[in-house]
Amino acid sequence: MGIKRAAAALLAALLLLGAAGGCIAEGLQPWNQETGYTYVTFGRYPQTIDGGSPDDPKNTAAWRKQYRDWETAARKELKLKRHDPIDPWDPGPIEPEPILWRVLSVDEEKVYLMSEYILFASAMHPNLKEYSEIGGDFAKTELGQKLNGPFAEAAFTDAEREALLPFESGVLVCAPARADLSNKDMGFNKGKPNTRKAMATEYAIRSTGAIVYQAKVGNHTPYWLREQAEKDKKHAGATKQDGGVGHLACYNADMGARPVINLAAGRFEITGGSGTKEDPYTLEAK
Repeated sequence: MGIKRAAAALLAALLLLGAAGGCIAEGLQPWNQETGYTYVTFGRYPQTIDGGSPDDPKNTAAWRKQYRDWETAARKELKLKRHDPIDPWDPGPIEPEPILWRVLSVDEEKVYLMSEYILFASAMHPNLKEYSEIGGDFAKTELGQKLNGPFAEAAFTDAEREALLPFESGVLVCAPARADLSNKDMGFNKGKPNTRKAMATEYAIRSTGAIVYQAKVGNHTPYWLREQAEKDKKHAGATKQDGGVGHLACYNADMGARPVINLAAGRFEITGGSGTKEDPYTLEAK
């Protein structure tokens, strides 16, 4: 009887694991050539202020002008408040909205997600010497501490944070890896730099000062990567104006934060949506 019970328990566990893996594989597919990305919402964070939109698929001239107007107004505001800076972690009456993520990869353990938008602006680290001495430890950078402190506390409930798996550095929320942005299986292509460009939210631009490139290159915002530059240790990996990947001095505070997270298999359920950008799956932590 003991052997039978043990065999039954093992079978049940295998069936449960298979069901969980099947659920992920069936619902949350990684990027593929035919259907593109699967999109989900998970967590909430301020994104719009007075009716603006993080994105407009039509990419109209009016929309491009709106981005430039947001940035111009933000820079004037930041200049006026140079000695009394805006605190992006206290957005006041701005209502948080569901965070849109694209699914980059899926395995039996986790779903790897990248924010569709730049959610706020920040330096990688304000001190060049300190960053050089950190040796690429993202957890010790100012951006790493912001993402895993104020951002994580504002964006995720306790249950949602418990559903996240840590990265190698120990952080739950990270910046993309350089390798991600050249991984064809994740939808990125070295020969197509536009695949790496990302738009900033209205909140990121107007409240935290995210830079916006000119309309002729798409009004996108550059964002940090989690690795230290190989040659200049005072620089961090970053996307560039043409959508390429390079590096930049770590203290640049108008660069974007585009979070990535690992969502643990079996710690969430799909409660709505169809997985498109317009109708993303709604994920809720168990």
